[in-house]
Amino acid sequence: MYNDSFASRHIGPNPKEQAEMLNLLGCSSLEELITQTVPKNILLKKPLNIGSPMSEHGYLKHLKSLG
Repeated sequence: MYNDSFASRHIGPNPKEQAEMLNLLGCSSLEELITQTVPKNILLKKPLNIGSPMSEHGYLKHLKSLG
């Protein structure tokens, strides 16, 4: 059954779909796919420092405090 909900279009593939995609592309992991796809000169060498995850409500409160 085709599901055209916002979540199904924007959350991304589920684990089964990811495994199928990686198998089709001949990659063993998403990391391998990324290193084969993204040029080395633009790959980050360390994780982003973006803080803890926030809920939508918490993020809106944070944005208001910045304003």
